[in-house]
Amino acid sequence: MDGETAQKDNQQNDFRAPKDRYGIVYFCFVMVGAGFLTPWTSYIAAFDYFFYYYQERFPTVSVIIPISYLITTFFISIVNVFLVSKVNVHERITFGYVMFVLSLLTIPLLDVCIYNCSIPVVAGFYITLLSVAAIGVGSGGRRTPKLNVCV
Repeated sequence: MDGETAQKDNQQNDFRAPKDRYGIVYFCFVMVGAGFLTPWTSYIAAFDYFFYYYQERFPTVSVIIPISYLITTFFISIVNVFLVSKVNVHERITFGYVMFVLSLLTIPLLDVCIYNCSIPVVAGFYITLLSVAAIGVGSGGRRTPKLNVCV
């Protein structure tokens, strides 16, 4: 048995990763990272905007928005553990990016509606929380729990 184990160890040590001459793998990982972090970063960058609109009614807006994102991402990641073998990875990635685009379109449309259509600020805040939760759903759905990586 020890001889077989030593032979397997030697085979694993002889394995050499293929060279990435053109940096394609690096570029793919940068794009995956940007795709995963950009949705959340867009809301973090707009905190002054949200604080301006919602500070009177919701003084803890700087806490509520991140918590809504983190909670939805956490629970969707747990659900994703059970769905990873049932849903294709391409469908999960597409779903995540669609959720991101839809939620990013929500805020400018909401801004127009608050000024022109007289939507109450409270309703705008809850719609904002739903769009942040949609980003959390998309981010959690893109994770691949069996491989322990994000795609």
